[in-house]
Amino acid sequence: MGRYTASVKDIQRTLDYEPRHFGALSGLSVVFDAIEKAEAVLRVSEQDLAIHSNMPKIRSRMSELKRELTSPPT
Repeated sequence: MGRYTASVKDIQRTLDYEPRHFGALSGLSVVFDAIEKAEAVLRVSEQDLAIHSNMPKIRSRMSELKRELTSPPT
């Protein structure tokens, strides 16, 4: 745990070779979620859905993040 920078670099190398690699994109969204980069999670999730449009868990997480991002801070 905690080696997020190295993970992102490894994933990016994979995506350089195959930009539509669903596993790499999914892993990238997990890393971004772990480091609380909601906008990045949304961006990568959109790419995931462009490859596999029927992914209810991705859609659900995206809805949650959009609500979080548009809600005023408490």
